Amino acid sequence: MNTEEAVLNVEDFESDTTYRFELDTPSPDTLKLVSHSWYFYYPFGKFSTPEELKSYYSNRYSFEDQISPLGSDSTEEVALYRLKLDKGFVKFFHTTLEEYSESNDMAIVSANLTEPSIQMTNGLKVGLTKDEVKKILFSKGEPNNFIKHNNIFVETASTGVWVYINFENDKVKRILIDTDYQLNKE
Repeated sequence: MNTEEAVLNVEDFESDTTYRFELDTPSPDTLKLVSHSWYFYYPFGKFSTPEELKSYYSNRYSFEDQISPLGSDSTEEVALYRLKLDKGFVKFFHTTLEEYSESNDMAIVSANLTEPSIQMTNGLKVGLTKDEVKKILFSKGEPNNFIKHNNIFVETASTGVWVYINFENDKVKRILIDTDYQLNKE
């Protein structure tokens, strides 16, 4: 697939999607998207405090509180909240520090999902078929050749959050989320 094929009808695609996607230059097996929506900053819900987050998830999962240096050469430390799964995790950070927060909320730091026991608020989870993912992410129109890609890469327009969705045998095998926070991501 060449770049011209991938960006054909970009205007229709951009204006007709829930997540306000635009296409980035694709690679042979990765569909690259930029999202202008705030959804990917809070893919597991928007929570104001660690207690609210834990209350929502604690009946199904356990949490591990962790301490992380605020940066590679910082002496300041912050608390992280790691939602533990059998095969994976989701890590959150309470953004109370002035330099990290426009509001007081629980931001995602990273996630490694390899099991279907947890899903994002839009229903995206490991184990879904490509058709199911298409219905979630592209409910009003899909990019050309979507079905041919084994990976979807989503970057937020304001940068800071990257979502990787990996397919194997036409099913979601893994979802990775990374951010620009310089904190312990594991």
